[in-house]
Amino acid sequence: MEKLKKVANQLYIGGGVEYENLVYAAKEVGGIYTTNPNLIDKNGGQFLIVKGTLFYDSRDNVSYSSKGIYFKGQFGYAPNFFGSPNLQGSLFNIDARDFHKISKKINIGLNATFESVNSSLPIPFYTLRQLGNDQFMRGYYTGRYRDENLITAQAELRYRPMPRFGLVAFGGTGKVYANSKFSDTNFKPTYGAGARIFFDLEKGLALRLDYAMGEKPNGEKRISGFYLSLGEAF
Repeated sequence: MEKLKKVANQLYIGGGVEYENLVYAAKEVGGIYTTNPNLIDKNGGQFLIVKGTLFYDSRDNVSYSSKGIYFKGQFGYAPNFFGSPNLQGSLFNIDARDFHKISKKINIGLNATFESVNSSLPIPFYTLRQLGNDQFMRGYYTGRYRDENLITAQAELRYRPMPRFGLVAFGGTGKVYANSKFSDTNFKPTYGAGARIFFDLEKGLALRLDYAMGEKPNGEKRISGFYLSLGEAF
């Protein structure tokens, strides 16, 4: 639950409360889930987070942006209401986007994100930041890589030759890392292409088809993913 209030032109501040109660169970006894000693609170837990939000939005179209800036910064704190090993600590998220119109049919979108969870106690595995989904770091399935911090950057070139059809090419990089252990190595790549079929020209709503590829782990096929969804990745 979150509420924002407009305080200036295109600028909003607000806050909210989030409560989650999660339960997990291993499908295979003796597998990596049950034997990995680094997974804290494997059975799940609960937490309540109080959040504060700063939001700025000057985009020309929320669904299909060709110019403008989007920025959302959020800080949250989870008090020790439920005892260890439940989450007690802070979360900090930033999502920044910038859009530029190159020509009538071509525009470019830039996106950077940062997420962090901090605590003086062991952090439950389900609150760690996760790399990969259909919006950033496409090609990686959510949860394969997770840690206390996440940083990503991506760019997307959008070409719309006709009102009801568009093409995109995108690329980016990102990584997860432990608190106080950031380095400029081990960034993972993401790149791919896609198509858009617009069904609402006024709002810019489209069916999105993306195919993305990532790194090639040793002894495995190159990581990849196909996405079919509504709306742009960012």
